[in-house]
Amino acid sequence: MKINRETRQNAKSLLKLCSEKGALQEAKVRQIVKAIADQKPRGYLALLTRFQKLIQIEISRSTVTVESAVELSDQGASVFQAVESKFGPSSAKHYRVLPDLIGGLRITRGSDVWDGSVKARLNALKLNS
Repeated sequence: MKINRETRQNAKSLLKLCSEKGALQEAKVRQIVKAIADQKPRGYLALLTRFQKLIQIEISRSTVTVESAVELSDQGASVFQAVESKFGPSSAKHYRVLPDLIGGLRITRGSDVWDGSVKARLNALKLNS
């Protein structure tokens, strides 16, 4: 489905209405989607499709994942707190134990990855050899 410029701008404006202090407000998103679905303005399917894509991007951008080689005593709470103090609030937090990392941490926020694991260092050494 081809989306015209005006529809893209409208979807972006709707996204701004749903954000408060840098965080996405789920209630506002639901309210806007319901209003558009009820009114069914011209091109509303394209608008809702673009709006959905922008919401997905925003959610992935503010999702933090902490992966460690061993179980952390606080389930990564201190790491989540440090990331949020530097980059703002997170919409979702995930903590995983991955023994494959051998040691260290891997932190992911959106498309940014900070990999301090032993496995990553070994792979880097392998590539440089």
